[in-house]
Amino acid sequence: MTISVRRNAAGNCVTFLGSSQPVYWNACLSAEEDPVVSGTVNIINNIRSTPGDTYYEKYQIPYTEFTDADDNPFANVTDCVAYINEQTSVGLGGPGPGGDGILGEYIYPANAFNPRGRVGEADSSTGDLPSTLLFDSATDEVAAVVVYLDHRYTPGSDLMPHVHWCKSTSAAGNVVWEVDYQICKKGQAASSVVTLASTGLDVDTPDNDTAFEHLESGFGSIPGTGLDQSDIILLTIRRKGTDGGDTYGADAHLLSSDVDFTLYSTV
Repeated sequence: MTISVRRNAAGNCVTFLGSSQPVYWNACLSAEEDPVVSGTVNIINNIRSTPGDTYYEKYQIPYTEFTDADDNPFANVTDCVAYINEQTSVGLGGPGPGGDGILGEYIYPANAFNPRGRVGEADSSTGDLPSTLLFDSATDEVAAVVVYLDHRYTPGSDLMPHVHWCKSTSAAGNVVWEVDYQICKKGQAASSVVTLASTGLDVDTPDNDTAFEHLESGFGSIPGTGLDQSDIILLTIRRKGTDGGDTYGADAHLLSSDVDFTLYSTV
């Protein structure tokens, strides 16, 4: 009996009709030609596999036992593997690894940050907007947070940090933000610190020079090359109050920060 490989877009899954375990979530499987037995296919569960311990859903199955969604046979094992990977690598929103870029967010409100132990740490607000962090206009102040890439993260995809903030007074002037990041890959020494300058305000939050108006600033992307689930990113947010481009003469409140990422799984 042949195994027909079909993607169920509505059900966000791929089916192997004719097999004992026919249904799997999208973006959790991959196919390969078995390196020992020529002409056979292995189906790997990437979610359940761990380094040095590959979990096989199907092992050394002759490619002639698979068909496409229209029950057409494959001309060779290469075509079979390519087709299966095309069907199984569909993410939450469309074709290709990680889908069509459907994003998740790691969210860190201001009171989740740990500025302690750093020179120039930001102060906690005890007046207006309590529990937010206050960044001075005359010095460079910082706050830091740890970002854990959980199993929702698509390996190799870029990360996009943002800060949500507001002015403490109704006054004109720019605030200069930057972000340091340091990558701590599992089983490896931490990388060097890299600094990202702000790319400016989000188009949906223009600065109207109004106290406590919610603004959002972005920083471009942290390259995802080599990143994997369970890796850690250390983020330091800095207001460069001593920068000539920082012309707002009062405290800026950090409300929250988030890091956008490409969803791999919803669990």
